[in-house]
Amino acid sequence: MVVHLGRHDEVGDFDLTITAEADGVPTAERMVSIFVVSNDISALQLLSPPGASGTSTLPAFEWSALTNALSYNVQVATDAAFNNIVAEGYALPDPSYALPIQLESNTVYFWHISINNECGMGEWSFPGAFKTL
Repeated sequence: MVVHLGRHDEVGDFDLTITAEADGVPTAERMVSIFVVSNDISALQLLSPPGASGTSTLPAFEWSALTNALSYNVQVATDAAFNNIVAEGYALPDPSYALPIQLESNTVYFWHISINNECGMGEWSFPGAFKTL
């Protein structure tokens, strides 16, 4: 059985009553509780490093916290398509990331974030970019 609720912008706990009807048998009703979460990351802001030249080769990565996130994922790459990932972290409990490596000097890097919650892993954010010293 598939239940389609249409566009539903609210999140939280909801009770549904499911009614089954068929000729010749009594009608049956069951109450079902569901928990609705969102994978919307439109409010996410990449805070640090800022999109500028002159960034340290060991920058601190920070982004805005989202209430619908249980944890975060981050990727850092040398290309906007993220084919050449140089560092990544998954299931991070806080909206920050400390690089395990030092980045190359005078290089442009790209980074993006996704969230994990009860729905699984969400989409990646739009990438930020910065250039190291």
